[in-house]
Amino acid sequence: MNTNRLPSCLCGAIVASVGFFYFLVYAVQFLLFHLPTSLDLVPTAVLVLLFAVGIASCYLYAALSYVIEIITDEPLASESGLIKLVGTMSIWATALPAAGFLLPIWSWTQLGYLVGLTAVALGHLQVRNRQSTQRSGTSLDILSIIMLALMPTMHALAGPASFPSPLATAFVKLLASNIFGLVIYMLQPLEALGVPHLWGPSFHAMCLMTTIALIIYSHEVMQVLIARMA
Repeated sequence: MNTNRLPSCLCGAIVASVGFFYFLVYAVQFLLFHLPTSLDLVPTAVLVLLFAVGIASCYLYAALSYVIEIITDEPLASESGLIKLVGTMSIWATALPAAGFLLPIWSWTQLGYLVGLTAVALGHLQVRNRQSTQRSGTSLDILSIIMLALMPTMHALAGPASFPSPLATAFVKLLASNIFGLVIYMLQPLEALGVPHLWGPSFHAMCLMTTIALIIYSHEVMQVLIARMA
């Protein structure tokens, strides 16, 4: 392969592998120790499990893309393609536990939101190959689904002042980190400082920030779930 791309591929593979194994262990831990004990918690528990599996799948795809590029010099997806595919799927997955905890359980509001969010995410993925590969176009697509993912959090924050919403706060912090990472990717400050463009430093900085934010958010999801089950 192009040796100039090797540092970028290795960095991407390492970050993606860490994310994959963390959320794989997270899903296994959930199945072993945190299965719901009442019928009311079943929908929320399913959404939490889908969250863990969905994020793990995103990281697995990214890791395989980098490994394949190292072996064959042909990645599964371009840099912008990874952002569009993995970004869309990860935002969809992270919105699931927020919808489970912050929207009324077993309600048409919750069901309608989940169906609508899934339809929009699938729509974004279907037009992925027809969209421009420019950073600005890809980032705006991600920002649009981020706004939709915020709806359960906005619903919770607009409720009574006494309504406990630690997950809403955690979700806002997660999305703020993602948006900040997108800004870094779009502006490319590290490349401007002289880091080789082929290494993708701003791209990997964005991925590292997102991974850390997802881990922090997943911890909050688990804490809220344990509190609900107590």
